[in-house]
Amino acid sequence: MHWRGTIHECSDAPAWNPAVVFLPSVSGPAWSLQSGSTAGIPPAFFISSGFGNLCRAHQFGRKTGSTILLASFLEHGSSMQYRAVTTSVEGFVQQIACCYLRHGYWLYVKGRVPDGKRPEHVDEKLIDKYRINVSESTRARRKKAGRSNLQYIRHESTFVILATKGEHRFFDEESNLIRDIRRVPIRYGGYSISYKPGGRNKDGSNDDRWHAHVEIDRDQYLDLRAWFSERALRDSPDRLAKAFYELPIAPYAPVRRQLLMLLREVNRVRKVAGRKQLPHEILPLRRRVVRPFEERVRQSPVAVPPDQTRVATVNGHGR
Repeated sequence: MHWRGTIHECSDAPAWNPAVVFLPSVSGPAWSLQSGSTAGIPPAFFISSGFGNLCRAHQFGRKTGSTILLASFLEHGSSMQYRAVTTSVEGFVQQIACCYLRHGYWLYVKGRVPDGKRPEHVDEKLIDKYRINVSESTRARRKKAGRSNLQYIRHESTFVILATKGEHRFFDEESNLIRDIRRVPIRYGGYSISYKPGGRNKDGSNDDRWHAHVEIDRDQYLDLRAWFSERALRDSPDRLAKAFYELPIAPYAPVRRQLLMLLREVNRVRKVAGRKQLPHEILPLRRRVVRPFEERVRQSPVAVPPDQTRVATVNGHGR
């Protein structure tokens, strides 16, 4: 029998090598690791299923071929690196909205890395201070005991520490800075992230359940509305379609409603002047899921759309 871990795009588990397969060792209580390459393998390992917590006794292994006897599982879970640094605004927002909020991480502190300090040192300090780098099973035990769990995430120089309800030194040391995302949204990169009830079911009925809510920040939305209202008569339909299509923004459900409101405003101005209306097909309404912690081409935060090469047309709805 063997165990395989899985890669979760939105996971609380630390990153690990997907090629690794854990096998029980026939020689004793230690566990063996089989992998195509043993170079650079750390002395302790973790499986996102929580299986690694069964092996807490320190074991010292020997290397024979492609097999290494597992060594030194830590008392509180994983020794693998905690994934905290996102590579894009889009990934930062997605990880918070789609992965952390639905698990009850509603209390937060937002901060900024001081000038002159290395962000990596701040990451390490905060993660160690509040013991954030723990396994899923440790988090489950903490929750059952009425203790709080924490998550840490950073993009460039901005970081957020999120916490569930419960007991933790975090609430004593950060008491003056803690905010509730259900009342005070996280604003970053032109987005506003909150957690609230409401919305619509697929059949159009009201949905009273609580959901993550990601929209364009109010100030950014008003700037966009003013910009499109001004350009509604000055630009051709094709240039307006291009501007909508190239907005650097992830179209979550509230964002889609805001985009439709912007388009409605543009069409209102054009209708008064007797101009051609723009179809809703020009709007980018499908959100692309990203891997928050993987290197990718950097995406700019929400901003007033620049004039660039056209990629969409009003008549052809090119994509």
